[in-house]
Amino acid sequence: MKPTSLDEIKAKAYELNESGRSWHIHLLGSSCVFNDRPRCAFVLENPEEKLAWVHYSDQPEKELGKELLLLLHGDNMLDEVLDPKYQPSSEVKAILKQATACNQNGTAWHHHMLFPDCRLNKHAPNYTLTFESDDNAEVLESVTNDEPTNDLKQIESLFYKN
Repeated sequence: MKPTSLDEIKAKAYELNESGRSWHIHLLGSSCVFNDRPRCAFVLENPEEKLAWVHYSDQPEKELGKELLLLLHGDNMLDEVLDPKYQPSSEVKAILKQATACNQNGTAWHHHMLFPDCRLNKHAPNYTLTFESDDNAEVLESVTNDEPTNDLKQIESLFYKN
């Protein structure tokens, strides 16, 4: 991963998006299982070209994360309107329960939506949602064949309320 500034990550994400190339982001907490440093990391990944950029900081960069989340998934990602036929899996229910409890207790947590082509996804070619919190060493996961849009909407809404 190439170390860079947040401004460069933002510009590169918009450039990748406008050109129709594949990209996604990760906000890695300092204790995240995917993070090899004791600092927070903001990662932009372009899986097609096997490129990644990283910015390290003392706090999660949630403001830019939210902006790029909406660019990547659409403006309605945080509106909490779900497909009426949607039923969360038992794994997602456990994640939502933990996230809600963390928000109520003021415990730091984060999650990842790992695309099939993501370098961090050990369940490729499936999609993987992961959840980690500072009060529990267990990493919760939900693995699906299809993009878990309704699951992600709920998790993202909780994350940006925290």
